[in-house]
Amino acid sequence: MRLFCFPYAGGGASIYARWKNEFSGQIQLVAVQLPGRENRLFEPAQTRLQNLIPILINELQPHFESPFAFFGHSMGALIAFEITRELRRLERPLPSHLFLSAHRAPQLPSSKPSFHNLPDNDFIQRLRDLNGTPNEVFEDRELMDLLLPIMRADFELCETYEYRAEDSLDIPMIIYGGSNDPEVSNEELNAWRIHSHQPVQIEVLEGGHFFPFDARHKLPDRISKILAP
Repeated sequence: MRLFCFPYAGGGASIYARWKNEFSGQIQLVAVQLPGRENRLFEPAQTRLQNLIPILINELQPHFESPFAFFGHSMGALIAFEITRELRRLERPLPSHLFLSAHRAPQLPSSKPSFHNLPDNDFIQRLRDLNGTPNEVFEDRELMDLLLPIMRADFELCETYEYRAEDSLDIPMIIYGGSNDPEVSNEELNAWRIHSHQPVQIEVLEGGHFFPFDARHKLPDRISKILAP
């Protein structure tokens, strides 16, 4: 079983580094690297989800020969959901499970104003409010000059996303949320239920927007107990 993990806006595959050794030997974690960051820094970051999905499917398709599942956090949840729907349109193998965290159901409009095109100072303040980037990063001007275009591209991708209604998936879905997440409400999590004919499980865990990376929740253990059998 392979678990493909998609990052949040501004993040790269390295955000899942600490998860690498936390899964049983039955599950192989595959951290997906998006264009424009880390070891793909010199590739253009995509600003439209409809352009990113074919790129990822082309790259990941050879690795779908084994049973597989998807996990995505925040932007990564949206990517995982739309890749699954595109695989169904192409009549390709589908993931056995979708694990999606910290993103409202895709048919719901955002309750927050767009900010990918804000001036730098306002954009950085919005990033600070999300509380997912260490202060040392904000204080390193050279690093911020490198990261800001990537973050803007990712938030533009999310903020320009347009949902298209289709038949629900026939895949079990596990939706995770943070109890103190200012970005996603419980109602927005529960609205995922319409997207699968299979059971949709909603779990709200203690924490803010980046709760999956709090070691106390042991999210890899939770996922393993579902996938390993």
